Amino acid sequence: MFHEQERLAALAAGLHGDIADPLAAKAAAMGMLAQQVRREADVMACADGVWPVGVSLASVAVLKTPQRGSGPVEAHRSSDRSTGSCGCFGRRPS
Repeated sequence: MFHEQERLAALAAGLHGDIADPLAAKAAAMGMLAQQVRREADVMACADGVWPVGVSLASVAVLKTPQRGSGPVEAHRSSDRSTGSCGCFGRRPS
């Protein structure tokens, strides 16, 4: 399916110049293949973890956008203009 034996043989063949024993070369090739698989699994896990975080942040940004006419600034704008007081803390500006 994924041609593991072919990949392992190619890695071991590349090590025959450095390692004379074919069994030791095959063992080193298996270690290299395990490192490659672990690295690819880590990359896939990070990609799988980043996707939900990105979607969550984007949805929070969309859902939390302030609506016009809400919040403390609008409360001050709708104050009683005749007295000049917004009614905050029960006092008038001096």
